[in-house]
Amino acid sequence: MVLKGYAAQCSKILAVAMLSLGAGATEFAPGEVVERFCAACHERGIANAPRIDQVSDWQSRLEMSSLEEIIARGWAGNRRMPPKGYCTRCTEEDFAAAVQEMLPEQLLP
Repeated sequence: MVLKGYAAQCSKILAVAMLSLGAGATEFAPGEVVERFCAACHERGIANAPRIDQVSDWQSRLEMSSLEEIIARGWAGNRRMPPKGYCTRCTEEDFAAAVQEMLPEQLLP
């Protein structure tokens, strides 16, 4: 089956990112997770993903939900975002740190 649009773009980028990780890796620096997994969609807001460091994108979400709820939904999978955002070997701590890494500084708790 041929994927179209954002799904195809994200899938290709993330497949390469997954292959580039070391086999034994279990913890990643937040910036590394963002660069290798999150940025594929969050850099440009593909499928309405909140863009990295964009106050308006994150502010509206934080007005409706706590940061903990946003992280939990992303971890479980939310709308078009797959569980863990394709970072299958990320721990919950890795994932939470990556989400906080994408938030604009003025919105950090």
